[in-house]
Amino acid sequence: MTLRIASPRGPVCGLALDHRDSLRVAARRHGYPEVLGPDVLKLQYPGSARLCETLTRACGAVPWVLLGGGTDEDTFLAELRDAMRGGARGFIVGRTAWDAALVVDDADRQRAVGQRAAFLARAVQVAEAG
Repeated sequence: MTLRIASPRGPVCGLALDHRDSLRVAARRHGYPEVLGPDVLKLQYPGSARLCETLTRACGAVPWVLLGGGTDEDTFLAELRDAMRGGARGFIVGRTAWDAALVVDDADRQRAVGQRAAFLARAVQVAEAG
């Protein structure tokens, strides 16, 4: 099975996330995200818990997950908390989780991997708590 994940660049496919009314109107007008056909949308934090709720309504039947975006741990966990309470279904991280583990020294790398695993465990707890 192939999972189609859409990760739009810039505003969400032209939808203005900075103004909830224009987001809702644009979503209705363009049939977003059904026109894209993704199974999951991987999106940046829209800026507030309220906008997470708006984004969830605009996505309709297509679930969305929060992407890490290379932010720091504390910021990501706070954004994840808002996103999950606002209807996100989970998270996808790359740089946010693993950049710190990209070191040459074996001992430093082992330590960093352990710290990254602890961060991911905290993120899972936040996601599961919703």
